[in-house]
Amino acid sequence: MTEKVIKAVNVYISSGYKAVCVFDGITHKLKQERAHVERYEKDQNLRDELKILYEMRDFDNENSLRDSIERVNTIRKKLCRTRADMIYDIKCQLEKKFGDKAVCVCAPYEADHQLAALFRQEAVDYVDTIDSDLICLGADMIIDTAANGQCWYMSVETLLKERLPKHYDTGAKPWTLIVLAHISCILGNDYIKKVPGAGKKKVQEFMKMVVRDDGKLVDDDILYNFIRPPC
Repeated sequence: MTEKVIKAVNVYISSGYKAVCVFDGITHKLKQERAHVERYEKDQNLRDELKILYEMRDFDNENSLRDSIERVNTIRKKLCRTRADMIYDIKCQLEKKFGDKAVCVCAPYEADHQLAALFRQEAVDYVDTIDSDLICLGADMIIDTAANGQCWYMSVETLLKERLPKHYDTGAKPWTLIVLAHISCILGNDYIKKVPGAGKKKVQEFMKMVVRDDGKLVDDDILYNFIRPPC
């Protein structure tokens, strides 16, 4: 993992940039109760499968043995969690190799929110990430596709003025970050479940009923009645 991070950071530093590396802090309670439950509830099933694979002694042929080894490696990767000592090693190696050209920051909670705050404060020019939903927090981003050595840039302005109006038929109602934040809640995220039945049609209805022509939201009562679950 350390070598992978150093390689990614070196791309920017070798081009004359300064890198700010932001790491996750404490997992927020809402995320623990929402996204982590969905992502990690199958861990025990994977551990049980891994135990069975470890205990296997007889294989039909060499291909069967190779498939079992590959499955073991896959499960071990899925069960592997980033530990504090791994983050510390990355920090030390970055400072050793790049000096003050690489700054390491630990976010209070999730790194995404710290990165977005740094962008809004103009402390960074854009964010390099593999998590495309970070733009919902208001940060221009570069999606790192290291597998093929390419990357993809998306600015908040392009998303709001071009991409979203193109994919959602919402008439003349403008998209803003406030609108996008509410839409992200309606459709669900790592912290809250989506509104029952939410989808493209629900988004279009939201824009029609809750968003004014100037991009601001109508009063709280209308907003609440729109998102409240059915009785």
